[in-house]
Amino acid sequence: MDIRFQHECPQCGAPIELKESERFLQCDFCGVRNYLCSSNHFHFTLPHSAPGKELIYAPYMRYKGNVFFCQGIKTDFRFVDVTQLGVPLTGAPPSLGFRPQAMPLKVIDPAAPGAFIKPTLPQSTLLSKVSQIGQMSAAKDVHHRAYIGDVTSLIYLPLYVYQNKLYDAVINEPITSLEAGLELNPSLVDEKPPWRLTVLATICPVCGWNLEGEKDSVALLCRHCGKVWEAAGGRLSLVDHVIIPDIGTNLTYLPFWKMTVSTTGLPLKTFADFLKIARQPRVIFDEWENEPMSFWSPAFKIRPKLFLDLLRNTTIAQPTYSYSETLERKHLFPVTLPSSEAAQTFKLTLAAASIKKNDVFPLLPRVRFKLEKLTLAYLAFMDNGHEMVQPCSQLTINKNALSFGRYL
Repeated sequence: MDIRFQHECPQCGAPIELKESERFLQCDFCGVRNYLCSSNHFHFTLPHSAPGKELIYAPYMRYKGNVFFCQGIKTDFRFVDVTQLGVPLTGAPPSLGFRPQAMPLKVIDPAAPGAFIKPTLPQSTLLSKVSQIGQMSAAKDVHHRAYIGDVTSLIYLPLYVYQNKLYDAVINEPITSLEAGLELNPSLVDEKPPWRLTVLATICPVCGWNLEGEKDSVALLCRHCGKVWEAAGGRLSLVDHVIIPDIGTNLTYLPFWKMTVSTTGLPLKTFADFLKIARQPRVIFDEWENEPMSFWSPAFKIRPKLFLDLLRNTTIAQPTYSYSETLERKHLFPVTLPSSEAAQTFKLTLAAASIKKNDVFPLLPRVRFKLEKLTLAYLAFMDNGHEMVQPCSQLTINKNALSFGRYL
């Protein structure tokens, strides 16, 4: 279940409520459009009901997303949604439970009064715990893990001290007695947390035209000069893109990341090498011996099983049609999966495409990939009523699954 958070319009101050996966902000009052981003994960706080109290904010790390793992000879996945106390604090609840989903959160204002406890739990420790959830028997080796479609955030629980007791400021109930041995170490308290929310104007940096996008878009389009911009690291970065057209009507262009890589630890330089290593039953043409290896990944969120299928099928298909860069007025499906997460799929794709997995899986830990070129490719799909079909490659995607992916 998605958490929701409140934010004020930077232009008029009107309240706006968004899902945690939504970043494209349009104010219903003044009409101003902005894009919210950060160089780090977002920081939220639960709303308190203790006005006038000196608040202490305890940090909780939250992870929501899919964990993919290659274990034994099977590529599997689990959906995980957990929160964990990010600092040793006697008496504080170890998890926030369902509270982040039950009430709208607020974006942390570093200028707000109160003391913020600095989180000491490394993100790697949380991910290590997450990776154990739902895993297969420990007797089978885990050759690789990947965290795709994830949302990691920091949620603060407001607390206060009253009559030698530590109170939960959300429900105004005591959670522990200070006399029981609780000590707040002053070195853990950060009066002004360094995190800042970046608000970007949705104006094309090249031509000044308005950028287009959906609420959950991670890439914004300029229809005027034909540029595509990905919001990452607190700024807009230009993305190379191509349109792979097709003949037909009622076309929707679905986005895919095409990632050309170099490899160490495995003799995988060309597409022909990939087919040989994966033992794919295909005739290998001479030109594939010189074609640099490119992995393909959906640039949109979709159910994990379908995501694995698309990783394998699009990479094996290697769409190589006549390219066009013009966006025109085509129906472009929004980009909702950032390139940073798509770059974690290389080993998953190799594992999913391999016919003889006993030969490939033990090699995964030592293989290293380096991204050499990134391209956002829009493939034309035809709507046949129930499915989206890519005529040339015969890739098919269920329409309901595509719509459901917007809520992941």
